[in-house]
Amino acid sequence: MLRLRLGDYLVGFEKYEWRWKREEGQKRQRKFAKPLWLGDTQVAGQTKFVRTEQGFGDRIQFVRFTDTAAAVSNVDLVISVDTSVAHLAGALGKPVWVLLPLCPDWRWLLDRDDSPWYPTARLFRQPDIGDWESVVGRVRGADPASRQVAGKFD
Repeated sequence: MLRLRLGDYLVGFEKYEWRWKREEGQKRQRKFAKPLWLGDTQVAGQTKFVRTEQGFGDRIQFVRFTDTAAAVSNVDLVISVDTSVAHLAGALGKPVWVLLPLCPDWRWLLDRDDSPWYPTARLFRQPDIGDWESVVGRVRGADPASRQVAGKFD
């Protein structure tokens, strides 16, 4: 996970997939009749089975996706902790401010206030473990009218 947090995706994803090669991972991995799609073939004209790896909660979020997308589309700015709503807002190109813990999920990388995945995202990070007060203070003091352009804020 550290490699992914540092932005070393080639090595990071390779190491992340090793979880299925360990005995514990092999016991948990579900087997399917069709082969796993690894992104190396075209999907046009094909049907793909999408399953959630992280459990029932992911399935519920997927079902709620369209309602949430409609709601996000009707706001000027989304302010959220690292949830599916923050990712959805970013994917929809809506301005999103994400409040992050000191040690965030790897997707948010480290030491930056923007995201290579979501050009409209602005990241507010904890400076110390558990210090949400300063994060909320920075959000309160930020200008909602500022917009990110090419990875930088006005």
